[in-house]
Amino acid sequence: MASTTTIRLMRLHPLGRAPLLNTVRTKQIPYVRSYATPSNPKEDAKSPSKNPAAQFYKTFTRPVSKVLLIAVLTYQLVYFGWMKLETDEIRAETAGEFWGRENEEKENNRLADNLPYTDTISHLESKVEEFKKSEKSK
Repeated sequence: MASTTTIRLMRLHPLGRAPLLNTVRTKQIPYVRSYATPSNPKEDAKSPSKNPAAQFYKTFTRPVSKVLLIAVLTYQLVYFGWMKLETDEIRAETAGEFWGRENEEKENNRLADNLPYTDTISHLESKVEEFKKSEKSK
């Protein structure tokens, strides 16, 4: 396929008359893309009969992998957030149990300081029996 380039030049007539049109022809240059690989008609005939599964994977591998990667990252973020909340909750429960036991112990010490020794011993014995009952019920 060859192309011819035609250039029209306008120039004024030396005496100030209407412009003259001159047509200049350039030489013909063949239309060939030098960077193109030569096409093989046999390969062109094979291209429509490619495996549809291969064509699907060739087309959609990158988008599907992107979606899967984003899904995994989202799952990981949600998982680590959930674990952080769980550990905070467990820490709060254990701290509450610790402070509850400490307050109970302080209350028992206060009661023991106010009671005479005989009452303190009987109070402690009742606490031991309550503890044994609670152990049996478990």
